[in-house]
Amino acid sequence: MTATDSRVIGVLHVEDDPMQHAIVKQLLDRVGDREFDVSVATGEEEALAAFGPDIELVVLDYHLTNGNGLSCLRRLKAVRDAVPVLVVSGVASPQVAAELLDAGADDFYGKEWLDPDSFAEGVRQALARSDARRWSASLDQSAAEFRQALGPVVQAFLAAFGPTAVAGLNAAEKAARAAGLGISPAALERAFSDVAAGESISTDEASRLRPLFLELAARLFVAPGKKPG
Repeated sequence: MTATDSRVIGVLHVEDDPMQHAIVKQLLDRVGDREFDVSVATGEEEALAAFGPDIELVVLDYHLTNGNGLSCLRRLKAVRDAVPVLVVSGVASPQVAAELLDAGADDFYGKEWLDPDSFAEGVRQALARSDARRWSASLDQSAAEFRQALGPVVQAFLAAFGPTAVAGLNAAEKAARAAGLGISPAALERAFSDVAAGESISTDEASRLRPLFLELAARLFVAPGKKPG
């Protein structure tokens, strides 16, 4: 949460008391480093209908016109679990608070003892956790896409430079030595250029692949402990 983050946070306030709408709006204004766009729902079904992709924070009462806060919380979490939910309710019994927190609420505030600064800090922390989860999920997705894109490349690489390629290079080395030919980088480069000239490959592509071939051939051509002759 930084003052430089200028995005507007969509908030869904699920509460059937108009006075509480005004109070929560004032409390959100105290956060200071964020701008909020607050939507209001008075009941459970209305909350589910208003819970669009632009909502990044839910402020929830326990007593609603229809349904109740615990049921509403569970249904909202079933739709998008990552969206933080802060409960602000006149029902402040430890049992109710525990049930709401167990169901996924980020924090619980009693209306009678609600401290504005504490609530503002709770909003900041809830949004920070949400941003961290979203960032982590984005990294996981990017990593998965990277592995998916790279998989065929690795398979092609292993197919090209696996046992068949090693056996071919060993056979070429044996033929070169039988003919009394030295195996040098220059000889490898000439062989690459001669073969590449007969393939449907551009000069630029051949130039990029030549160093790779020479490095791999130098490593695979010669058995461990031997030097190119």
